[in-house]
Amino acid sequence: MYELAEHYSKASRLLEKQARRKEWGSSGPQLLVDSFAVELYLKCLFVLDTNVAPLEEHEWQKLFDALEPHTKTAIRDEFERNVRSDHVLSNLNVINPEAAKVTDFNRSLREPFKPNRKILDKSLG
Repeated sequence: MYELAEHYSKASRLLEKQARRKEWGSSGPQLLVDSFAVELYLKCLFVLDTNVAPLEEHEWQKLFDALEPHTKTAIRDEFERNVRSDHVLSNLNVINPEAAKVTDFNRSLREPFKPNRKILDKSLG
């Protein structure tokens, strides 16, 4: 599962490079494969936290909520560090303060990716 998450993450980085050039249409596919990577990483963290099989869940918020408190704190800290260090995202608190919080960011991304879950489900078997 971790290897698959890494593949999706690598694909997202490649699409990000393309989207920063003339191929701005790559941003949609980038968000899709990024969402798959995040879901799989959350599931991997759950397995590390609990030493049980991953949840059969797709919603980031539910996966996040199932993590141990120390893991959630580490994710929040890293999310906030990434937001602060990015020249665009650092303005997020001015544009939409709620989106600058990892839990609200998770909620805002939930609905757009529901139809695409079938793609990830098929790749996991």
